[in-house]
Amino acid sequence: MTYHVNVRTIAETYYEGGDLLPAAGALDRMQEGLKGHLLIQNTYDESCRAEVPVKLVREVYGLSLCVQGRVDGLMLQGDVCVVEEIKTTSIPPHAVRENDHPVHWAQAEIYGYIEAELNGLSSVTVRLVYADFGGSRVQFSRVYLASRLKELFFLYAGEYVRRLKRAEAWQERSLPSVREGAFPFDSFRSGQREMAAAVYRSIRDKTRLLVQAPTGIGKTAAALFPAVKALGEGLTDIVFYLTARSTGRLAAEQALKLMRARGLCVRSVSVTAKAKICPMPQPVCDPETCPRARGHFDRQKLAVEASWSESALDESAVRRLAEEYRVCPFELSLALCETAQIVICDYNYVFDPKVRLRRFFDRSGRYTLLIDEAHNLPDRMRGMYSASVSGSRLSALRREVGKADGKKNSLYESLSLLLKEIGRSREYEMRSELPLPAVNAAKQFMDAAKEYLSLSRVYAKELSEAYLDAASFVRVSGDYDEDCYRTLITPSGSRPDILLWCWDPTPRFKRAVKRMRGTVMFSATLSPLEHYGKLLAVEESEGGRLLDLPSPFPRENLLSLCLDIPVRYRMRQESAPRVARAIAAMAKARRGNYLACFPSHEYLNLVAGFLAAQDADIDILVQQRDMNERRREAFLARFEEAPARSLVAFAAMGGVFSEGVDLPGDRLIGAVIVGVGMPQICFERDQMRLLYDDEDGEGGFETAYMYPGIGKCLQAAGRVIRTSSDQGAVLFIDERYRLEEYRRLLPDHIRPAPVSEEKLPAALKKFWERG
Repeated sequence: MTYHVNVRTIAETYYEGGDLLPAAGALDRMQEGLKGHLLIQNTYDESCRAEVPVKLVREVYGLSLCVQGRVDGLMLQGDVCVVEEIKTTSIPPHAVRENDHPVHWAQAEIYGYIEAELNGLSSVTVRLVYADFGGSRVQFSRVYLASRLKELFFLYAGEYVRRLKRAEAWQERSLPSVREGAFPFDSFRSGQREMAAAVYRSIRDKTRLLVQAPTGIGKTAAALFPAVKALGEGLTDIVFYLTARSTGRLAAEQALKLMRARGLCVRSVSVTAKAKICPMPQPVCDPETCPRARGHFDRQKLAVEASWSESALDESAVRRLAEEYRVCPFELSLALCETAQIVICDYNYVFDPKVRLRRFFDRSGRYTLLIDEAHNLPDRMRGMYSASVSGSRLSALRREVGKADGKKNSLYESLSLLLKEIGRSREYEMRSELPLPAVNAAKQFMDAAKEYLSLSRVYAKELSEAYLDAASFVRVSGDYDEDCYRTLITPSGSRPDILLWCWDPTPRFKRAVKRMRGTVMFSATLSPLEHYGKLLAVEESEGGRLLDLPSPFPRENLLSLCLDIPVRYRMRQESAPRVARAIAAMAKARRGNYLACFPSHEYLNLVAGFLAAQDADIDILVQQRDMNERRREAFLARFEEAPARSLVAFAAMGGVFSEGVDLPGDRLIGAVIVGVGMPQICFERDQMRLLYDDEDGEGGFETAYMYPGIGKCLQAAGRVIRTSSDQGAVLFIDERYRLEEYRRLLPDHIRPAPVSEEKLPAALKKFWERG
């Protein structure tokens, strides 16, 4: 087996150390580095080539390494070779001393070794160049014999190989258990074996698979079990389990825990969002304010070394290690990913260009993706591949800059230029072309902002946020094409927002997953399956497969009814008392806990008020906006088994309580779904409707509104039956459930029977008496 690694990684592994930088500062250095390279490379004559790709395979202490990278500058004439490594500095170049940055020399020396080997050279001149944007530069040159470069290469690569061997030793120790790993349960549920077999074939054949698997099949185990088998057979190197919610992460961790209880030895790492896992009041990685950021990388390697005693590196394990070694827990979790066989994380760590794990996805590798709750993926991709700048926020920032530093400075002037290009439009607009003047103005703003980012200013936070927004805006502009992108102008106060909007993310998603060793996507709510297959690039011509599995639970365990009550926006005030009476009928038919899901907070509060006035014998729990984790846990804790009185919990459709929560047994025995879940009508979704109509000739309304809405309804209904012994009732309230275009989207096991308001109590009584 050959391991692929870039030159920079080898150098930085050997000289690992230093502080953790703020996101804007780190991005600024990257941008400066690119510009600094161009400034120097533009002075090259015909004898010197820029950005020369190189690759060399060598065995290092028993492991085969494919080392690759790009030489900043290469002059090669006969036996004379000069390798140039360029670094941009924010301090005057002449203040840099020759030996200040040994890691820079290491990069240059490795490139020198590669050129000596590729061209049979006896010596190479290695040149390290430091430059700023004012045209000032300083350079240091050293002449190396090829034999010395070889010694240095094996010295640097040796540390990287040592870490690889540590991981390889773990894998060899775990291999027998991975190959022979037992299924985490005593038997397969109906549909589970079929799904597991399809997942294995997808990994083996490097294809895409989309599975609609109703609640109860055990999707998590059915996906992870064959993926672990594929690891043991050498079909893939790392499995990425992607999930949009913490409940999905916990389900994956629990499935692995059950497998470990049956003898499996596999190393998994869970990546928790920075905002959640950061121990500081604000998640700003600045060595000036965060003691863990100062010297983080000096201590991180010690924490990684200590982690080898554990196999399940979940949030609590990462927190414990980070606390012991006083490092940033989020950055530590990213470093631990390189030691893992299974990585559990959010979608964005694979697909979002801003935060994806470049250590994996900017190089070749054999990776498998298991994507949970795949119905969320199209909208998430649109967000990840889009970027905006806010005119109102930039205007507010300019005011603060003017107050603090006056108007005659480069930052204020660049903000004025950017605001000029944004304009003052008060009309909603969609344009096909890229707003190039605004993009160029954003670049000028970034250039002006870089010298202010490190200064203590009252507007420092706002400047950092604006800089990151501008950087995303400029980055997305490079991907902009008129087939998949549109520019949306949205009024916002005195200044509009400009959004570079990826309305059709399918081509970019397809490119992202093309190199994977199998991409498996699954959800309980992918209706219609063919539609989601098209959005997620599952093409039969390329070996892709759609798999639609039936519910594993007895049909008689679920009563599904629908009431013909009009609940569209204009009818809500009038319909609220009728909806409240229907909910009361549910709660009175059998004592227990019920979930009532609504299209808006305003409507749920209105109906909750009517229910409270109608019936004092029912406990009412109402979801509040922006609940923190502690309050969410307290909300779910109210769902107790065998309550003394019926509880009705009012929640927003598509929110945290209508998707992803698991309340088995008597903790939840019924759900009321009010409306068809349709997203609020807005400019962006209306443009999506028009664009998909233009592309396909039909389907725009369904893609923008109907299908996402029904998905939310099915997610909420799926909270009721979680195990084979559960019984429960689901009541859909909306006149549209009588229409065939909506009814056909509801799977057989949950398609509701019409019932009148008068006959609802009797239908519920009959069901519960039979059970």
